[in-house]
Amino acid sequence: MDADHEFSQSAADEAPPGTDAVPSTKVGTAGELIAALPAMLGFVPARSVVVALLHTIDGNAGRREIRAVVRFDLDAVTEPDSAHQVLSMLDSMCLREGAIAAMAVIVDDRPEADATADRAVEYLRGLAVGLTHAWLVPAIAAGAQYRGLLRAGGAGTAEDPCASPLAFAQVLNGVQIRGSRDELVDLLTSDPVLVAEVEPHVGPAIARFRDGLAAAVTDERGDTYRRTAAKSVLALIAAFGETDCAPEDLATVMAALRDRTIRDIMFGLVGTELGPAAQMLWHQMARAGTGPDRAEAAVLCGYDAYYRGDGAYAGICIKAALQAEPSNPMAVLLDAALSEGLRPGRISRIAETARLVAADHGVDLPPAS
Repeated sequence: MDADHEFSQSAADEAPPGTDAVPSTKVGTAGELIAALPAMLGFVPARSVVVALLHTIDGNAGRREIRAVVRFDLDAVTEPDSAHQVLSMLDSMCLREGAIAAMAVIVDDRPEADATADRAVEYLRGLAVGLTHAWLVPAIAAGAQYRGLLRAGGAGTAEDPCASPLAFAQVLNGVQIRGSRDELVDLLTSDPVLVAEVEPHVGPAIARFRDGLAAAVTDERGDTYRRTAAKSVLALIAAFGETDCAPEDLATVMAALRDRTIRDIMFGLVGTELGPAAQMLWHQMARAGTGPDRAEAAVLCGYDAYYRGDGAYAGICIKAALQAEPSNPMAVLLDAALSEGLRPGRISRIAETARLVAADHGVDLPPAS
């Protein structure tokens, strides 16, 4: 069951990455809400059910805000077995976050859309907090005609998603809104050409790292060896974007990330000035690696996205990691956290611990912003 979480919509004051508060946005009509969905999710949803969880502002029942949206594949909310899983997940999120109600937008361009939407609403009305509004729209596009599925719904025309104030704010923040979820998936798709270029170097790189560490441990210099290796990875990250990372270098980083200490340190780069460059390197490594090497890079990508509140892309990265290595501990942990709808602030401790590990090993990381 594919589910995409986004934690970015709140009326709270602006706060740094990794916390729960983000710039506020005002959505006054159904047409505005529908237009804002791509900016909320990071992509344009199609054949989906998007559920927005509502909270009161300062305890005022008359003022409400959206603090989280969750997207599901449409079939997941219309099939009995998976629909019950959806309701259980949403009820858990509502209880934990103190949500008071939910709204839903169903996106379906098929001839049977009316019947499908009715089935989805029938299940969603079973939410413990109640479903206050629901709308059906064929596509998220300017001028798309939507209609209400509950008494309080009504009908109208969707606003232009590109002109949404939230979309404008996201662009100013450097966030790219993709045309579809598939575009997000493609960002992490394995590149056979890159895999073929890197693969011959992986075995020798692993052997060099293993032999070097073994010799260092014998001379009681294991920590020194790890510190030097971690600093070498950080130097590659700092240079990444200005110069291409050669296949040999990618293999060297893959070998270093197989060491738990070095791998743990890299989680501390989120929210720092090296974070964006590190994310680009992890992307390339995920596309170039296989098995555990692809998994470790994908997990680092996923944690970075989760920390920034981009639950949709985090889920894609974590799924890729689990496909590459089903038993990867961090992937299993983050998958559980995302499935439970834990907000980004709840997983920021991972980065804090990583920075402590770095300090203990004499590795200086840039300060978190």
